[in-house]
Amino acid sequence: MQKNKTHEDLIAWQKGHQLTLDIFRTVNDVDPILFEFMKESALRVVSKIAEGISKFDLTTKLKDLEDAKGASARLSSQIILSGQLNYISKESSEQLYAQALEVSKIITGLMKYIRKSEKVNL
Repeated sequence: MQKNKTHEDLIAWQKGHQLTLDIFRTVNDVDPILFEFMKESALRVVSKIAEGISKFDLTTKLKDLEDAKGASARLSSQIILSGQLNYISKESSEQLYAQALEVSKIITGLMKYIRKSEKVNL
């Protein structure tokens, strides 16, 4: 990872951002309270990636990325619930769930990469 890159250059952020857009476009007919929770979770994923990557301290950087991963897991649960309650179609539920799972895996990879590269630079 180049030092001059911004959070917008990260695949984790790009995928999380797309997931956020898709959540907003897909779930607007969901129960208003659940929709608010889903919006908050989706926004938290991309916000915490951006916030974490911008920090210099390894501990706080990883904490923010862990928060993003947690928000992705929370969003996954909300997507499953929305599908089971027929607020969104089965197809949409499966697609959004797959996106959230992919984002979570990418965040995990990013965290491993940061841990490894920070050990080299110490």
